[in-house]
Amino acid sequence: MKSTLKTRSTGRIPLSWEIIDAQNPDSQCSHGKSYVPKSKGSRLGTCSRSQTSSYTSKKEPYLQIRYISQIPNLMRPYIEDIVNVRGDGNCGFRVIARHMRFNEEDHVLVRHALINELKNHKSDYLPIYGTERRYKLILDGLHPPTSKSGIAPIEKWLTTPDMGHIIATCYNRVVALLTLLEMGGACETYFSIRSAPPLKPHSNIMYLCLILDHFLHVKLKEDCLLPPPCKEWMTHKIGEAEKRHFEFMDRQAAFDDLMSKESKPPKKPTNEHNPIVCDYTPTLKKKEQEFEVMEYMEDEENLGMSLDFLDRL
Repeated sequence: MKSTLKTRSTGRIPLSWEIIDAQNPDSQCSHGKSYVPKSKGSRLGTCSRSQTSSYTSKKEPYLQIRYISQIPNLMRPYIEDIVNVRGDGNCGFRVIARHMRFNEEDHVLVRHALINELKNHKSDYLPIYGTERRYKLILDGLHPPTSKSGIAPIEKWLTTPDMGHIIATCYNRVVALLTLLEMGGACETYFSIRSAPPLKPHSNIMYLCLILDHFLHVKLKEDCLLPPPCKEWMTHKIGEAEKRHFEFMDRQAAFDDLMSKESKPPKKPTNEHNPIVCDYTPTLKKKEQEFEVMEYMEDEENLGMSLDFLDRL
């Protein structure tokens, strides 16, 4: 997706959060901006943009929340806030840190907590990942980047559903992923794979929104809908963990019902009904004929050379 972000002539590639900010110009940036004093016109009663949109904000307040366009339509009325985090490859772990009321820069502590969960309960996760190689790949991805800049390469990014189960089990809470259909993913919920539900399972649900290889932290109302559980969890849940599904079945059924009515992105045009037919399609028989003609031409050429040689004698 092309961005309308204008960069200076230094040729610097815009960061993920800059791309997102450029796509949502009507709201306050999540990163600090210098204070701009009010113009004289504001003292003279000039109507501001926020004043002109006051009617809309009273009608649908959630529509004024920044990045709301990145959330599926059926979930937008439940949104309380959406927070952008720094896009340095650690964004998924930064969202977890924010939700756990840590400092966003404590994303390294989140990584280590998930590493300990995965190492200490390898027998629980190995059936989910299938092979030792896959397990090691995910474990290595959780380790912090070694570069001095702290920027995480793609193999160090938070990935779902691979790490969704680890997060839910490590922090013993429900984790939900929200994304748009046109992003190519699916909304789903991750439960702990082995522990019983907490005393208040409906509160403090962790919501992550995935867009353009970047995560946002989403805060929703307690009575909101919930996406269906991840298929891997349904297959590999252990013991009392199954109770979690029953507590959210009504909300997940409502989500499925509304999601089925969501407008799906249009399919890309194809030439399926008007295929391109080539005028010349070589077949094996034609190739054999061509080969025979070439052989004949070579024989004729060799015969001519032989006759010339005999004439000279």
